Amino acid sequence: MANTERKETVIKCEVKWAHLAKVNERSNRFQVDCIKLDKKSLAAIKAIGLEGSLRDGAKKKNPDPEAGIFITPKANVMVPVMDSKLKHLPIEAIKEIGNGTVAMVAIHAYPAPKSEAGVACGLSEVQILDLVPYEGRKSAFQVQEDGYTQGADFSKEPAGAADGNPEDWD
Repeated sequence: MANTERKETVIKCEVKWAHLAKVNERSNRFQVDCIKLDKKSLAAIKAIGLEGSLRDGAKKKNPDPEAGIFITPKANVMVPVMDSKLKHLPIEAIKEIGNGTVAMVAIHAYPAPKSEAGVACGLSEVQILDLVPYEGRKSAFQVQEDGYTQGADFSKEPAGAADGNPEDWD
């Protein structure tokens, strides 16, 4: 009879590209990149048969050498995300998880006949230890001293200003 015991482990890592509040548009799953894996985490991953799921950030299509060796666990359903005291985070707080956040991530191996290794990495739950807030893309622009300001009061136009009739504009 085949061994059906679920093989699970917990790793400590930095997270990147956290899709824990909504699915990733490419994979259509909840997922997170667990980056900068240390020797202890790598050994735990290998012990449950997920060595084939490990990737090297420097060898990605768009290289990311700072990621080091990493793994991307995925789930079909939203997984529990909690703080260091095991308090479940509300969806708005989960959306704030940014790159560089330190977390404990529970992962498991599951059969994946179509994968080269025959197993894939599932995501079970996440515990946030040190939150780095998500900042989004930074603007290419700088604050300007003069110019349009949202909410500014333009009702006090200088004397002689056009009354809004385009024929009077010159």
